[in-house]
Formats: sequence, structure tokens, C-alpha cells
Amino acid sequence: MAARKPGFIALFDVDVDGTLTAPPKVVTPDMLKFMQELRKVVTVGVVGGSDLVKISRRLGNSGFLCNSL
Repeated sequence: MAARKPGFIALFDVDVDGTLTAPPKVVTPDMLKFMQELRKVVTVGVVGGSDLVKISRRLGNSGFLCNSL
């Protein structure tokens, strides 16, 4: 993957319409791997209307979420 690009941000919307997962499933291993690789290059944010616990479950409690506001 390319060198880190400060100032670039990728946002993923955790939604019920199948953006990342079909409800109530968790993200696929391929998508999680993509997000982890992307995070080496840009800041990655996960956005959703649910609370942090529910979003974390959708990401398979993978530890992908390390910071929250």
C-alpha cells in the first residue's frame, strides 16, 4: 500500500442498508482486512447512528475501534 497521507480521511458508514453488513451480521473478513490496510495510509473513521457498543459488534468486536468521541 502507498505511503501514509496526512490530512486524508476515509469514513465508513455503519448503516442498516447493507453498506458494510446486512443487519444484524458483522463485517466480512475481507472488508475488515481492507479497512485495516487502509488505516495504514489514511485516518479511518466509522460513522453510525447507533451507540459505540452496537457499532463495535458490527465490526465483530475486532478491536478496530480504538478511539471514540
